[in-house]
Amino acid sequence: MDAVKLLELKGPEASVLANPRHLHRGLAPAVIQALAQVSDYTENLVDPLNVAAVKKVLGYVPECSQKAVLIGRTPPPADASLWEKRKAEQPAVKLITYDEILQGHQDRLALRKRRWPPKLF
Repeated sequence: MDAVKLLELKGPEASVLANPRHLHRGLAPAVIQALAQVSDYTENLVDPLNVAAVKKVLGYVPECSQKAVLIGRTPPPADASLWEKRKAEQPAVKLITYDEILQGHQDRLALRKRRWPPKLF
């Protein structure tokens, strides 16, 4: 199956959760807008008006897409469970914060340091 990966980038200053004054606190407006953008990108890939251009650029017309949004900073620990809950409610799009990217790099660096120098014997 031919798939394409779509990533929408927003800045680290964007909030990921709505204002705490809301009774039913959801995702921030910037996240909702980014989710709509990646959905629109997916629709545009298969739009009959765009198929020829997509095929020319990619060499194929994707049958499906993997969608992600990189946005904002990880909420404080008090909001961690709410953030995880709201991300889980969006199974079609992976929501990632800049802190998660940084933590992943730090984890890989720490792993490399533990393995260095390599054991020769």
